[in-house]
Amino acid sequence: MVVLTQRFGVSERRACRVTGQHRSTQRLVGRPRPAEEDKLRRRLRAIARAHPRWGWKTAHSILRREGWAINRKRTQRLWREEGLRRPAPCRRKRTRPPGGGELLRAQRPNQVWALDFQFDETADRRRLKLLNIVDEHTREALAMRVGRSCDANTVVSVIERLVAERGAPEHLRMDNGPELVAWALRDWCRVAGTTTTYIEPGSAVGEPLHRELQRPGARRAVEHRGVRHPPRSAGSRRGVAHRVQHLPASLVARRSHPCRIRRAVDHQQPASTPIARRG
Repeated sequence: MVVLTQRFGVSERRACRVTGQHRSTQRLVGRPRPAEEDKLRRRLRAIARAHPRWGWKTAHSILRREGWAINRKRTQRLWREEGLRRPAPCRRKRTRPPGGGELLRAQRPNQVWALDFQFDETADRRRLKLLNIVDEHTREALAMRVGRSCDANTVVSVIERLVAERGAPEHLRMDNGPELVAWALRDWCRVAGTTTTYIEPGSAVGEPLHRELQRPGARRAVEHRGVRHPPRSAGSRRGVAHRVQHLPASLVARRSHPCRIRRAVDHQQPASTPIARRG
């Protein structure tokens, strides 16, 4: 209001009419702040600087222990008027292993195997569960086990078949799924001398086969063969998985690069029962 009257030279009445304020608000003289309240505000600011993660409730407890006669509502009001605010709690994403050091990266074949599950469904709305195992260094699809269910014992049996052909890996990278943190898999890793490395849920680390199956070229080829599925949705890979389950076992279970799997999917005959569009 003072800026309007001094800069533009208008009266107080017109300035109040423009800003939508009552004239009595400009003529009301504020009461001086007591010296005790100034001291209390300075103490609150000092507590906030010393302990940034503390809120007004902890500050109120400190003031009460120091002998201040103040209630909780007044502490909260002064805390807000001073602009003090506790930072929002956030969960920091782990960027290094728990013990520190460099991130685990595959330097040679058969060093790090990545395990993950992929879900799909058939035309009768029954679920399919795909266990994918990939060599992170060569980007080779070592196994793709398709079934209605897959527990920890099944995961161990698939890994044992691969170990009989290729040898045991040094590390297994996987997420925190219930089948991958079970004691059956942990006991096998302890006996085989393989360490486990868990990633954050939803991370794309160690999942090159999934990204390969999600490429638009593979989806368009499957759609051309008569398998229909909604694009850009959670079940957009149903057609690819439906075709993969009919691939020869020698192609899926052995040293098959994702590109070979995609070419095999393209040359397969159309399914007898097309998958209906969801929704």
